Amino acid sequence: EQNQALGAMNVDKANTEAEIEALDVQLTSVQEKIDATNAELQKTEEALEQTKKDLETAKEKEKKQYETLKIRIKVMYEKGDTGYLDILFAAKDIASFLNSTEYISKISDYDNNLLQSLQDTRKQIEALEKQLEEEVARIQTLKAELEAQQSELQGLLDEKAAYIQSLNQSIA
Repeated sequence: EQNQALGAMNVDKANTEAEIEALDVQLTSVQEKIDATNAELQKTEEALEQTKKDLETAKEKEKKQYETLKIRIKVMYEKGDTGYLDILFAAKDIASFLNSTEYISKISDYDNNLLQSLQDTRKQIEALEKQLEEEVARIQTLKAELEAQQSELQGLLDEKAAYIQSLNQSIA
Protein backbone atom coordinates (compact mmCIF):
# COMPACT_ATOMS: atom_id res chain seq x y z
CA GLU A 1 0.00 0.00 0.00
CA GLN A 2 2.83 2.35 0.82
CA ASN A 3 4.42 1.63 -2.56
CA GLN A 4 1.12 2.31 -4.29
CA ALA A 5 0.67 5.55 -2.32
CA LEU A 6 4.24 6.56 -3.15
CA GLY A 7 3.60 5.76 -6.81
CA ALA A 8 0.44 7.87 -6.74
CA MET A 9 2.37 10.72 -5.12
CA ASN A 10 5.04 10.49 -7.81
CA VAL A 11 2.34 10.66 -10.49
CA ASP A 12 0.80 13.58 -8.60
CA LYS A 13 4.23 15.18 -8.38
CA ALA A 14 4.72 14.81 -12.14
CA ASN A 15 1.27 16.29 -12.77
CA THR A 16 1.99 19.12 -10.36
CA GLU A 17 5.31 19.83 -12.06
CA ALA A 18 3.54 19.96 -15.42
CA GLU A 19 0.97 22.35 -13.95
CA ILE A 20 3.78 24.49 -12.53
CA GLU A 21 5.38 24.65 -16.00
CA ALA A 22 2.02 25.71 -17.44
CA LEU A 23 1.74 28.34 -14.72
CA ASP A 24 5.22 29.61 -15.60
CA VAL A 25 4.07 30.10 -19.20
CA GLN A 26 0.99 31.94 -17.95
CA LEU A 27 3.13 34.04 -15.64
CA THR A 28 5.33 35.07 -18.55
CA SER A 29 2.27 35.95 -20.62
CA VAL A 30 0.70 38.00 -17.81
CA GLN A 31 4.01 39.76 -17.12
CA GLU A 32 4.26 40.68 -20.83
CA LYS A 33 0.73 42.10 -20.68
CA ILE A 34 1.64 44.10 -17.59
CA ASP A 35 4.79 45.44 -19.28
CA ALA A 36 2.82 46.39 -22.42
CA THR A 37 0.11 48.07 -20.33
CA ASN A 38 2.74 49.98 -18.35
CA ALA A 39 4.38 51.16 -21.58
CA GLU A 40 1.04 52.28 -23.02
CA LEU A 41 0.17 53.97 -19.74
CA GLN A 42 3.43 55.92 -19.76
CA LYS A 43 2.92 56.90 -23.41
CA THR A 44 -0.64 58.06 -22.69
CA GLU A 45 0.48 60.05 -19.65
CA GLU A 46 3.15 61.78 -21.77
CA ALA A 47 0.51 62.58 -24.40
CA LEU A 48 -1.71 63.94 -21.62
CA GLU A 49 1.04 66.28 -20.43
CA GLN A 50 1.62 67.52 -24.00
CA THR A 51 -2.11 68.07 -24.46
CA LYS A 52 -2.20 70.09 -21.23
CA LYS A 53 0.64 72.27 -22.51
CA ASP A 54 -1.05 72.71 -25.90
CA LEU A 55 -4.32 73.59 -24.18
CA GLU A 56 -2.61 76.19 -21.98
CA THR A 57 -0.93 77.73 -25.03
CA ALA A 58 -4.23 77.82 -26.93
CA LYS A 59 -6.03 79.44 -24.00
CA GLU A 60 -3.32 82.11 -23.76
CA LYS A 61 -3.59 82.72 -27.50
CA GLU A 62 -7.39 82.96 -27.22
CA LYS A 63 -7.06 85.50 -24.41
CA LYS A 64 -4.75 87.72 -26.47
CA GLN A 65 -6.97 87.44 -29.55
CA TYR A 66 -10.04 88.27 -27.51
CA GLU A 67 -8.37 91.36 -26.05
CA THR A 68 -7.33 92.50 -29.53
CA LEU A 69 -10.86 91.93 -30.82
CA LYS A 70 -12.34 93.88 -27.89
CA ILE A 71 -10.09 96.83 -28.68
CA ARG A 72 -11.01 96.64 -32.36
CA ILE A 73 -14.74 96.50 -31.56
CA LYS A 74 -14.39 99.48 -29.23
CA VAL A 75 -12.67 101.49 -31.97
CA MET A 76 -15.34 100.49 -34.49
CA TYR A 77 -18.07 101.48 -32.04
CA GLU A 78 -16.49 104.85 -31.34
CA LYS A 79 -15.82 105.63 -35.01
CA GLY A 80 -18.91 103.91 -36.40
CA ASP A 81 -19.59 103.63 -40.13
CA THR A 82 -19.05 107.35 -40.50
CA GLY A 83 -15.30 106.69 -40.26
CA TYR A 84 -15.47 104.71 -43.50
CA LEU A 85 -17.69 107.30 -45.15
CA ASP A 86 -15.33 110.10 -44.07
CA ILE A 87 -12.46 108.24 -45.69
CA LEU A 88 -14.40 107.81 -48.95
CA PHE A 89 -15.64 111.42 -49.03
CA ALA A 90 -12.16 112.72 -48.35
CA ALA A 91 -10.99 111.31 -51.68
CA LYS A 92 -9.94 114.08 -54.04
CA ASP A 93 -9.88 112.02 -57.22
CA ILE A 94 -10.73 108.55 -58.49
CA ALA A 95 -7.26 107.16 -57.63
CA SER A 96 -7.46 108.25 -53.99
CA PHE A 97 -11.07 106.96 -53.88
CA LEU A 98 -9.90 103.54 -55.11
CA ASN A 99 -7.04 103.60 -52.59
CA SER A 100 -9.53 104.45 -49.87
CA THR A 101 -11.82 101.57 -50.84
CA GLU A 102 -8.82 99.21 -50.85
CA TYR A 103 -7.84 100.53 -47.42
CA ILE A 104 -11.38 99.93 -46.11
CA SER A 105 -11.36 96.47 -47.69
CA LYS A 106 -8.08 95.62 -45.93
CA ILE A 107 -9.46 96.81 -42.59
CA SER A 108 -12.55 94.68 -43.15
CA ASP A 109 -10.40 91.68 -44.09
CA TYR A 110 -8.31 92.24 -40.98
CA ASP A 111 -11.44 92.32 -38.82
CA ASN A 112 -12.78 89.15 -40.43
CA ASN A 113 -9.43 87.39 -40.05
CA LEU A 114 -9.23 88.45 -36.43
CA LEU A 115 -12.70 87.05 -35.75
CA GLN A 116 -12.00 83.87 -37.72
CA SER A 117 -8.72 83.37 -35.89
CA LEU A 118 -10.49 83.68 -32.54
CA GLN A 119 -13.13 81.16 -33.64
CA ASP A 120 -10.44 78.76 -34.86
CA THR A 121 -8.60 79.04 -31.56
CA ARG A 122 -11.81 78.33 -29.65
CA LYS A 123 -12.42 75.25 -31.82
CA GLN A 124 -8.84 74.15 -31.13
CA ILE A 125 -9.44 74.59 -27.39
CA GLU A 126 -12.62 72.49 -27.61
CA ALA A 127 -10.75 69.76 -29.47
CA LEU A 128 -7.89 69.81 -26.98
CA GLU A 129 -10.27 69.66 -24.03
CA LYS A 130 -12.02 66.67 -25.61
CA GLN A 131 -8.66 65.03 -26.28
CA LEU A 132 -7.67 65.70 -22.68
CA GLU A 133 -10.84 64.02 -21.40
CA GLU A 134 -10.24 61.01 -23.68
CA GLU A 135 -6.64 60.68 -22.50
CA VAL A 136 -7.68 60.88 -18.85
CA ALA A 137 -10.33 58.19 -19.48
CA ARG A 138 -7.75 56.05 -21.30
CA ILE A 139 -5.33 56.39 -18.38
CA GLN A 140 -8.04 55.31 -15.95
CA THR A 141 -8.86 52.31 -18.16
CA LEU A 142 -5.19 51.36 -18.43
CA LYS A 143 -4.73 51.63 -14.67
CA ALA A 144 -7.76 49.38 -14.12
CA GLU A 145 -6.37 46.87 -16.64
CA LEU A 146 -3.01 47.01 -14.93
CA GLU A 147 -4.56 46.34 -11.53
CA ALA A 148 -6.52 43.40 -12.95
CA GLN A 149 -3.39 41.99 -14.61
CA GLN A 150 -1.37 42.39 -11.43
CA SER A 151 -4.16 40.70 -9.47
CA GLU A 152 -4.14 37.86 -12.00
CA LEU A 153 -0.37 37.59 -11.67
CA GLN A 154 -0.61 37.48 -7.89
CA GLY A 155 -3.31 34.79 -8.15
CA LEU A 156 -1.06 32.69 -10.36
CA LEU A 157 1.85 33.15 -7.96
CA ASP A 158 -0.34 32.13 -5.02
CA GLU A 159 -1.62 29.11 -6.95
CA LYS A 160 1.94 28.09 -7.78
CA ALA A 161 2.98 28.40 -4.13
CA ALA A 162 -0.04 26.31 -3.08
CA TYR A 163 0.91 23.59 -5.57
CA ILE A 164 4.44 23.49 -4.28
CA GLN A 165 3.26 23.36 -0.67
CA SER A 166 0.77 20.62 -1.47
CA LEU A 167 3.42 18.61 -3.26
CA ASN A 168 5.83 18.93 -0.35
CA GLN A 169 3.13 17.81 2.11
CA SER A 170 2.25 14.83 -0.02
CA ILE A 171 5.85 13.69 -0.31
CA ALA A 172 6.39 14.18 3.42
